[in-house]
Amino acid sequence: MALQLHTKGNSLFKKTNTFSEMTDSFLDKYLMNTYQASVRAQVKGRSQVIKTEVRALNAQEARWLLWAQFGFHSILTGPVKV
Repeated sequence: MALQLHTKGNSLFKKTNTFSEMTDSFLDKYLMNTYQASVRAQVKGRSQVIKTEVRALNAQEARWLLWAQFGFHSILTGPVKV
């Protein structure tokens, strides 16, 4: 919260930046988080375990992204928030 005091004549009045407060709370609520997971993927005909990172709002959405990219049974561990 930005608080500034201004003098105008003989009175003091308080000015707050409510738009800044609203945008700060909005961004805190909707910022993406980074999640790490180990997935199994086919690389040159072989199955390999790959450590990967995705950015999502929460762990369930990170899991959905990994399922969409690598397949339903590909997630070995995670996603874990970094």
